[in-house]
Parts: sequence; C-alpha cells; structure tokens
Amino acid sequence: MPAQAPRAGSQVASKPADYMTALAAKLREPGRIAEFMKAFKSTPADAEAQLPTVRCPALVIMGTLAPDFADAHAEGDAVVAAMPAGAGTVAMVDGAGHYPHAQSVRRCGGRTGDSVPQGARRRLEQG
Repeated sequence: MPAQAPRAGSQVASKPADYMTALAAKLREPGRIAEFMKAFKSTPADAEAQLPTVRCPALVIMGTLAPDFADAHAEGDAVVAAMPAGAGTVAMVDGAGHYPHAQSVRRCGGRTGDSVPQGARRRLEQG
C-alpha cells in the first residue's frame, strides 16, 4: 500500500521530536497524566485477556525492528489471532522499531487512513 501524506489540518507530527513535544503538551492537560499512569497498572496478560472481546476493526502496527520481540511479525499475527475472526489486521512498517507511528509517520498515517472509520478518523485528527 503506498504511503499517503497527512491531510491538511491533521495534527500528525512529522518527526519523533515533534511527536514528543505534542505528547508532553497533551499530558499537561488536566486529568491526562492520571489517565496515562493507569497504563502502568496493567500487564501484557491483562491486555491479552481482552483481545477476544474486541468488537471493532483493529489495525496492529508493528515495526520490523521492534526490539521487544524476536519476531515482530509473529507477535502481530498472534495478537490478531487472539481477536475474533476478521477483527484484526497486521501492518508491518519496514525499518521502524518500537514506535513506528513516530518513526515512520507518513507510512503509518497512510495505513490508518484506510483502516479507521471516518467518524473515528475525524476524532483522531482533532486530537
């Protein structure tokens, strides 16, 4: 699938440094840091237990160089296999590591544009 440039007006960062600046600003908003800290109270097993309950299309984006997994593609396939049939799709980003959305913004953006329903896409673009 060819990568697409972000649409005008979207808040997609063009560089990892821009991404981090935007993330830091978002975390300074009231209540955001408390929500962020909840992520540290769960385990991979907690997330895995929820995969069979996925009820919407899910796009699993994995960098081919993700250091957390011996085989990132196999990990993505396993995540999708744990979801209900047809719910998930794996998208591999060549040359990206653990943060493909920040390291390869244009390639990830092009993939999500085709996978995210229009209403959800508008919410993502608005922040």
